[in-house]
Amino acid sequence: MSKIFFTLLFLFVLQLAQSQMLSGLVTDIDGKPLPFAIVFLTADRSIHAECDEFGKFTLRVTDKDSISVSCNLVGFESQEVTITDSAVPLHIVLSQTAHQISTIEISANRVKEEGPFTRKDISAKELQSMDVSVDLPYLLQSTPSMIATSDAGAGIGYTSMRLRGSDQTRINVTINGMPLNEPESHQVFWVDLPDLVNSVSSIQIQRGVGPSTNGTGAFGGTVSIDLSNIESKPAFRSQMTYGSFNTKKLTVQGSTGLIQNKFGFNGRLSVIKSDGYVDRAYSNLLSGNLAAMYLWEKSSLRFQWLSGGEKTYQSWWGVPQSVVDNDLKAKTTHYYNNLGSIYETTLDSINLFSSGRTYNYYTYDNQIDRFNQNHAQIMYTLSPSPNSTFKSMVYYRKGSGYYEQQKFNQDGTEYASLFEGNQDLVRRRWISNDVIGVALDYTRGLKNFNVMEVGLHANKYFGNHFGRLVSIDGEIVGNDVENQDYYFNDADKIDISSFIRLEKSFKKWKFSGDAQWRFVDYSIVGSDNDLIQISELYTKQFFNPKMGISYKINDKSLWYGSVAVAQKEPSRSDLIDSHQLAKPKHETLIDYEMGYKLETAKMKADINAYYMQYFDQLVLTGALNDVGASLRQNVDRSYRLGIESSALFALYKTIQFSYNIGLSTNKIAEFKEIIYDYTNGYDVVAVTYKNTDISFSPNIVTSGAIHYKPMQNLHFQWQWTYVGKQFLDNTSRYERVLPAYQFQNASLTWSPRLIAGSRISFGLHIMNIWNALYSSNGYTYSYIYGDTITENFLYPQAGRHGYLTLSVEF
Repeated sequence: MSKIFFTLLFLFVLQLAQSQMLSGLVTDIDGKPLPFAIVFLTADRSIHAECDEFGKFTLRVTDKDSISVSCNLVGFESQEVTITDSAVPLHIVLSQTAHQISTIEISANRVKEEGPFTRKDISAKELQSMDVSVDLPYLLQSTPSMIATSDAGAGIGYTSMRLRGSDQTRINVTINGMPLNEPESHQVFWVDLPDLVNSVSSIQIQRGVGPSTNGTGAFGGTVSIDLSNIESKPAFRSQMTYGSFNTKKLTVQGSTGLIQNKFGFNGRLSVIKSDGYVDRAYSNLLSGNLAAMYLWEKSSLRFQWLSGGEKTYQSWWGVPQSVVDNDLKAKTTHYYNNLGSIYETTLDSINLFSSGRTYNYYTYDNQIDRFNQNHAQIMYTLSPSPNSTFKSMVYYRKGSGYYEQQKFNQDGTEYASLFEGNQDLVRRRWISNDVIGVALDYTRGLKNFNVMEVGLHANKYFGNHFGRLVSIDGEIVGNDVENQDYYFNDADKIDISSFIRLEKSFKKWKFSGDAQWRFVDYSIVGSDNDLIQISELYTKQFFNPKMGISYKINDKSLWYGSVAVAQKEPSRSDLIDSHQLAKPKHETLIDYEMGYKLETAKMKADINAYYMQYFDQLVLTGALNDVGASLRQNVDRSYRLGIESSALFALYKTIQFSYNIGLSTNKIAEFKEIIYDYTNGYDVVAVTYKNTDISFSPNIVTSGAIHYKPMQNLHFQWQWTYVGKQFLDNTSRYERVLPAYQFQNASLTWSPRLIAGSRISFGLHIMNIWNALYSSNGYTYSYIYGDTITENFLYPQAGRHGYLTLSVEF
């Protein structure tokens, strides 16, 4: 055995001695580096290399007089180059294929390379190099000023993000230009489209207002998701994941490639199951994607279908801070403060005192949330001339589902008298909604302006909210009850917007102007879940101008600045949860941005400063309504002032270092807290605070990563994140604070060499490697009963945990 080993070792060393390194750069015809292109020996496809973030590659080749090298990248024509001197660095230039017409299909709401708005572009390759076991918000938290949180604590199920301190309802999200935010709540429910990342072609994150886009106003930023790519060649990919909390995931996807360079199909099916970190907070998720495309010489027709279904055990309640802190005295005080209201049964009491930081308030076996969502898009794009493009899209979205609750000692009069007296029951609160919309965009080069873009977007929303009973006093309800609604209200919303954008270049300067008109008509009629009659009508027109300027200092650096206005209507809960005499106003934001970008052969860096001035901003009060939605109120004057910086350095051929940091101050000029005094009946107490911090807005958010690639098929990554303290409401009181936290993740990926274009990968991902015990979200409320009582609830995140992944591609 030892002789065989030393013989193989000798042959390996001999091969190394007879080989040498070929280095080079792959770019497009404009000289822009092309990351992730594959370079391989034409005669032996098993010898290949992948370009790094800067388009550079290193390939080990044998010492021959003549070497033929080929290069492939999806969306570009393959290129074959013959070289005679491997010591001379190679420059390979790739041209785009015809099907890159798809890139213009999402251009209307994206910032161009020299655009004057703050942005971050992420490719599909970058996303898939991360731990794709978790939801998309967790993959985006390594970008500037981004924070992710998970109700179940492990990044699967109900997850959300905050950008520059703005919550998910204030981040505009689009898929191929179609708005993803729910028209009523303005929320994005990532749980309804699990494993979306495996269908993504690219993502652009715009911080601040950005250019005009479709859907609700962007106050924190915009996340533009592109699912448009069809692989140029047939491809198949399968990924399997197993890890902590009994997490299992299977993804299968494939593509026909472009058949005769005319048409193609791709599809994906994903199944995800996880028990969650929090007790009983399991997730059973299913999603699929199907895309088809047909190309003509100057036009394309595309169909996109997305579907997702989820069944999750509810963990919306959070965990009392005394339980998270393992403070028995504070836990006992909390218990007696809420005995008979929150804690109604013996099981409630046992659950509270026997659980740790994974405590889940709910104990009913079927306390679940269940929802299905389907999206369909048809997109037609026409380029009648090199300087003009027309894009049209028709889209439809259908959603339906419920959440089930067990309730005790309920009064029949609160359930439309479907039963008499007081009974224990199980109920379901349903929502069924439809959105149908159209988007038209036209881009043209003009004589006096470089580019003119005009767009018209419109959609109509129909939503029904209703409640039904499942059982009464342990007995399944009969037909005379099961199809009766104990409350019902319907909502209709029309959203129409149009914009015009002009760009003009003069020497090294580029000027842009953007003006958007938006009309919203929203009505809710019927009875709410507490049987109170609702009759809300909200109609508003908005005008949102934007302008920017950029100056290209040289081929490596760029300066830019912009001023943009955004206005946004209140959400459903803002309207129906507010007092009739204090209806919420619409919000206005003026966003000032200025930044600098630098890109060299070994570095990409940018820095930007912003001042976001709000009028009548709707800020989170820190409290929740009865379905877990955050409550908000207007404040007259508030602002966010900050600076952000990010960079990527190639420290050595095998090591890359990246970081981003956001420093900010986020203030409210005057905030009035409303507290109810139950000591002697029901009194209202108002407390005014001056110059306080905006809730959930840390003054520092930073993250970074080290990438080490000792060889082409081995990749090690170390990531870290730090988030400063946040206040749970707008009082800046330290008894209502979410402490600062930090965590580190590590991953190791090994991809043994196969034929170029084929790959098998093994991954090990360890999350929160130092087992930090932290909470990334929470809420608070206070009341007076003799003394002022404050209740804080937190959402603990998982300690050290990990996943194993196996991926096969060919």
